[in-house]
Amino acid sequence: MEEVDKPLQYALYLLSFRPRSKKELDARVKKKFPQADSEKIISKLEKWGYINDEEFARSWIEGRLLHNPKGRFALRRELKQKGVQEEVIEKMLRALYPVERERDEAWKLARRKWSRESGVEERKKKERTYRYLLSRGFPLEIVKEIIESLSSK
Repeated sequence: MEEVDKPLQYALYLLSFRPRSKKELDARVKKKFPQADSEKIISKLEKWGYINDEEFARSWIEGRLLHNPKGRFALRRELKQKGVQEEVIEKMLRALYPVERERDEAWKLARRKWSRESGVEERKKKERTYRYLLSRGFPLEIVKEIIESLSSK
């Protein structure tokens, strides 16, 4: 019984800090307890409602949009790295982060970056804002549109 208890307790301990995807939790349990049957543990936790990749993706996207906004591309990449399936990612992005909202978030970040670059020549402001938005995962079309609009003011 103890062989299952410790890995299960560890998994619950990890979940006490923040939600995690199945893959992420499985990897952490296997790393600490290589002999444990992580599939059984994950299965139990799913049955009990502690693991749900759809809810994890929802929570991840909402958290990012609230505290550290990024483009859909960056969010998709992060969730893939966490092991969330593509269909779940797409479903959550469509529901929580439509293209219009992505454009609004890009504009907010661009305005903030642009205003922080006061005293810098316009070419450098454009360059820095352009790179900043791209690095945050916003689509090239939106970034170009924003840069053109900001520089024409």
